[in-house]
Order: sequence, then C-alpha cells, then structure tokens
Amino acid sequence: MLCGLATHQQQLLAIDTLRGYLVRVSVETDATTILNPHTCEDWVGASGLAVWGTTIWLVRGHRVLYCDAAAMFEADRSTTQPGSQQLNLQAFAALDYDADGVAVWEERVYVTSKRAGYIHVYDRASGELLDKLPQPGIGQESIVATADALWVCDQAEQTVYRLSKTTGDIQLSALTPFKSPTSITFFPVEEGDPICYVSYAYEAPYIRDDPNAESPYQLTFRDRTFIHPLNFYQPPNQPYTLSNGYLIEIS
Repeated sequence: MLCGLATHQQQLLAIDTLRGYLVRVSVETDATTILNPHTCEDWVGASGLAVWGTTIWLVRGHRVLYCDAAAMFEADRSTTQPGSQQLNLQAFAALDYDADGVAVWEERVYVTSKRAGYIHVYDRASGELLDKLPQPGIGQESIVATADALWVCDQAEQTVYRLSKTTGDIQLSALTPFKSPTSITFFPVEEGDPICYVSYAYEAPYIRDDPNAESPYQLTFRDRTFIHPLNFYQPPNQPYTLSNGYLIEIS
C-alpha cells in the first residue's frame, strides 16, 4: 500500500506503509527497487514522503522523521548495490495528533493532520512551529510543496487542491480519476510543466474461480495500488478545473 510519493533525480520514490519498504520506481520502465531492505522494520506504518537535498522526510504516527540519504543517492551513481546503505530515522517534531503527510521547501516543513485539521508549518533548521493553515478537505491528506504553492491531495474527497503558501486559501481543485488517492508529487521534465503523479490504494472486486466450491464463481476483493499521472486544466477566467476524463462535479 503506497502512502508516500516523492521525486528525486528523474526517479519516483514511494513508501509501502504495510511492509515498510522505501522503493525507487522508474517512470520509463516501471522497474521497482527496494532501497531499505535492512531497515524496513523501522519504516512500517510510515506515510508521507518528501526529499529536500539529500534528506528524506516522512511521518509515522504523530512524529515527523528524517534521515540522511546522501550515501544512498551517491550509491545510485556508482556500483554499490542498492540497499547496502543504512537509512537511520531521526526525530524532527511531534504533533498532538497523528500526522498524514509531509512536504519540504527551502526552510519550511509542512505537515498535514486529519485529526488536527491543519497544515503545520515548521522551521526546518530549528523545528519551531511557525504557523498553522486550515486543511481544505475532511480526509487524510498528502502534500507536496512547489516554489509558489502547496498541493494537497485529499483521500476521502478524491480531490487535489492548490493552496496559497501564506494563507492556505484554495486557488484551484481538481477531482482525481480514481478513488482513494494516497499521495502526490510533481515529476520534472526537460520541456514543459512538471507532471503531476498521484498514487492510489484500495480494494478492487473481482470474480474468483474456485472449481472445488459448490458455486465456482465467487465475488471477492484484492488490493490494488498504482501510480498514475493527473492531468488538469483551468480555463482562463472560469471558476472550475478539468481533470483526467474531464469529470465535473456540480453542486
């Protein structure tokens, strides 16, 4: 179950919260590599994911954690085997309630919490709580920061929001094409705007064929988790945003 997504050097990084795996995913080939096979127990239950410089950030329970990944990133450019570098987590801050997502941009660390209902803004150097911004939705929310905005993905409302970094005001919102979005990131490309990627995790129904049962065809469920690009477009001077398939919600 993917509950964290980030971008580093033309690769996607993701967290499998059930198994504690930090994985690297190739956008071109879908090849997946486990980066923390020796420390995955420490990452079980983690969610949210952010990379700033050579530091990886995540949340687990009510705590915000980080680790120095310089050796791991350097190993990607050498012959060192993936996973041979230790990723030891260190505490950064603690919330009163469980945290859901984390984003980092320059000297600010942004942490979402469904139970608190706010995006907590911390100073990256000191760990001091600087501000709280209201969350736009009602569900668990992942977050990613860009130079001029915060992007929040709400799992319950299946919606991506763009927020002001100073006030938290909603600048646009777009529906996701699949249910239960769990994380969001932006992938840079050589030409054009970065590509928005969203991960999804939910149970999908399917027909199971059991030849030994009295009724051989049975309805059951299996886990489905995947990463998919989110395309959206906001027409000039219009109060709505179109997303994949141009699904529009009107109330």
